[in-house]
Amino acid sequence: MIHDFTLTQNYIIFFDNPASFNVFNNTGAEPFVTLDDQQETDIFLINRNTYEITTIKNIDSFFIYHFVNGYETNKINRQNNTII
Repeated sequence: MIHDFTLTQNYIIFFDNPASFNVFNNTGAEPFVTLDDQQETDIFLINRNTYEITTIKNIDSFFIYHFVNGYETNKINRQNNTII
C-alpha cells in the first residue's frame, strides 16, 4: 500500500509498504491498520529532473503513516548521496 510520499530537492520518494486499512465493516474490534511483517517494503525514487525511477527492494517490513520532511545530504564529491 502506498499511503504517502516525500520530496527532496532532486527526488520524489514513494514507499510501498505491506500494510492495509481495514475500514469496511470494521466494528472497532479489529485493528484499523494491519502490517504483514512477512512481506517486504519497496522504495521508489523518482528523479525530479529526468523522471528516471530507481527501485530499492527487499527491505524489512515497516509502515510510515506520514512524512514530516525529506532532504538530501551530499558528500564533497557528490557521490554516495544520502536521501532522508
